[in-house]
Amino acid sequence: MRNIEDQVRQLLVNDNIIQTKDVFTPLAGGRTNRVWKISGTRDLVCKLYSESTQNPLYENAPQSEYDCLKQLSGKGVAPEAVCFNRTTFGDVLVYEYLHGTDWNNDVISVAQLLARIHAEPIPEGLRVLAMGSDSVVAQTLDILKDAKPVDADRLKALKPNGKIAAAGTQCFVHTDVVAGNLIQTVDGVRMIDWQCPGSGDPVEDLAMFLSPAMQHVYRGSVLTKAECAAFIEAYPDVTVRDRYNKMAPFYNWRMAAYCAWKEARGAEEYRAAKELEISALEKVS
Repeated sequence: MRNIEDQVRQLLVNDNIIQTKDVFTPLAGGRTNRVWKISGTRDLVCKLYSESTQNPLYENAPQSEYDCLKQLSGKGVAPEAVCFNRTTFGDVLVYEYLHGTDWNNDVISVAQLLARIHAEPIPEGLRVLAMGSDSVVAQTLDILKDAKPVDADRLKALKPNGKIAAAGTQCFVHTDVVAGNLIQTVDGVRMIDWQCPGSGDPVEDLAMFLSPAMQHVYRGSVLTKAECAAFIEAYPDVTVRDRYNKMAPFYNWRMAAYCAWKEARGAEEYRAAKELEISALEKVS
């Protein structure tokens, strides 16, 4: 039986997407699915989705990713979709490769990019995200059920106080705004990996980008206080900025729980990430 890369290659050759001589190079960024760069007449990215991730925060939704890329086509915020196929060996998405470098420190450009995404119509069929403190608390407590008991007990004691109402309207949310999903191109910063989008509060994306845990895991360092302030100030909707400031402790708490969940499954790099998130939670609570 042919290996999976050969099956993907033959599928794309048969559909006249690539040529037989095109070169497949595995990309290291994907933590959930198999991803290749295809070098040929045009450079492409090919993603073969795993069947299931069982992740409490980030779903793995191939059709949603394709729908998002189509929605954002020509908008200068994401790569252009090429094709999407459901096969016996998995769902396969191909999109144009973005030439550039991993994002590192221009926080203002990310705030402006998110504002553009949040202003887009919501593609049909996206999951509805937790909004408001009550929903985020319920989600966090569910995550803690599968963390180590010592972490669950510690984090339950750190639950933020107060009650914040949900946003009045929902918008188009990426949910996984980490450094590894931001590409700095000559035309500006672009967002990749749209496999876990949702309909919800734009504050979700702001909190994810500012998360010290996620900055540590994907970039190796947290944002400075000045960078965090500059990012918030650059986001144009003052209502969203104000709601983020109120909801921040709940998102820090949820992320600490998520890091504990990852650590319980052997992801040791999330141990330090968890402590960073707890430290941030204690500062804002």
